[in-house]
Amino acid sequence: MNTTCTIYTALQEFADAVTDKLTQITHGEPEEQLRAPFENFMGAVAGVLGWDVVCTGETPLPDRLGRPDYAVHLNSLLAGYVELKPAGTGATASRFAGHNRRQFNRFSAIPNILYTGGNEWALYRDGDLIDRVVRLTGDVASEGKRAVGPQDAHAHESLLRDFYIWKPFIPTDRAGRIDLPRLDALLAPLCRMLRDDVTDALKRPDSLLVQLM
Repeated sequence: MNTTCTIYTALQEFADAVTDKLTQITHGEPEEQLRAPFENFMGAVAGVLGWDVVCTGETPLPDRLGRPDYAVHLNSLLAGYVELKPAGTGATASRFAGHNRRQFNRFSAIPNILYTGGNEWALYRDGDLIDRVVRLTGDVASEGKRAVGPQDAHAHESLLRDFYIWKPFIPTDRAGRIDLPRLDALLAPLCRMLRDDVTDALKRPDSLLVQLM
């Protein structure tokens, strides 16, 4: 099977679906219009590559900067996270400002997260861009299938393979023992995120954590 050609078709269908949603008389939140097309695209790519992929929607937190939009599972194991942005926002972190910049700083604690606004796709690990930002040929907000060029399929396949190959690691010293200072440094940002989540939960009378107390 020519996976590139099939992923090309999946990308075209994704772009077509986003354009359909963004060009209706009734307008919704731009970011929300990417959700169903994104899930369908990820499912199509998984089928092409023979992967068992499930995208689980995350519940946003009311008081802070929220959680990423999706936790993505490969063969029932957590592979990473995905954050959706409106098409005009893109996925280039250096251009983020205001809320998006503060949110990116928070999500920099996540060791494997994919950002996309439909037109741009980028993979970050611990806040660092991996390889490059992948851009579609055109604009999914208005051009439908015409937004996708044949070369886009190869770039997206490579990006998604990089996203899925991530594996958590435990730092060790030369003797093969766990390097505790490096492990502490690795876990500290994630612990801060967890602390913030617990703090927010304690402020909400309807949270499960409060109900357990």
